[in-house]
Amino acid sequence: MEEQRSIESYLEELRHINEEMTQENIRMNEALKLYEKGVSLVREAEKMLEQYQQQIEIIETAD
Repeated sequence: MEEQRSIESYLEELRHINEEMTQENIRMNEALKLYEKGVSLVREAEKMLEQYQQQIEIIETAD
């Protein structure tokens, strides 16, 4: 079973992608691959945040 990543790890990887994409000498195909990876990471992080939100709602309504 794969260990779940943290939100912080997603953000760190997105920062790294952003740094690479802002380099002047990046090729278009590299930028496109990084963009696709970034979009994928954002979607995964959003799913994780939605799960956290659901857990919070469950906890709040458990009273």
